[in-house]
Amino acid sequence: MNTVSNESNIDDSLKSTVTLFGYGGLIPFLYFALCAWFPNLNLVGGDPLFIFRMYSAVILSFLAGSLWVFGLLAGQYRQQVKVRSRSLIWSAILLSILAWGNIFIVGKAALFVGGLLFLVVWQIEQKTELTKCYPTWYTDLRAKLSMSVAALHIIIWLTVS
Repeated sequence: MNTVSNESNIDDSLKSTVTLFGYGGLIPFLYFALCAWFPNLNLVGGDPLFIFRMYSAVILSFLAGSLWVFGLLAGQYRQQVKVRSRSLIWSAILLSILAWGNIFIVGKAALFVGGLLFLVVWQIEQKTELTKCYPTWYTDLRAKLSMSVAALHIIIWLTVS
């Protein structure tokens, strides 16, 4: 994958911190997925699928916010990569609205839509060429995290009645 050489600007402590928080963000997804399959594990109370969906909306909004910021800052990379700023900003708005609107969809359908939205974020980053502004390790991390979260949504959608 062709990326802008940002590797030298990012020290190892930032890489390890971002990786830690990235994988740490998977823990609630995994926990509430397990609670959906094994209700006795639920120590929080409440419907684990609803909490899973709410957390999903929060994380999608966070990702949408980062797309918004990159859309605003894309001009700094114009010489190296043609990032589609307007597409990023519109995508960020639409993604956040869809993420929160998904709360009002019937539970099982919302899981499917939520999984698709995580794949959409990943595709937005690809299609707007934003990933060319990321260090290679971050592009790889984002792909792993996005695929993991989308897979959890789809697996729960397939297994929960």
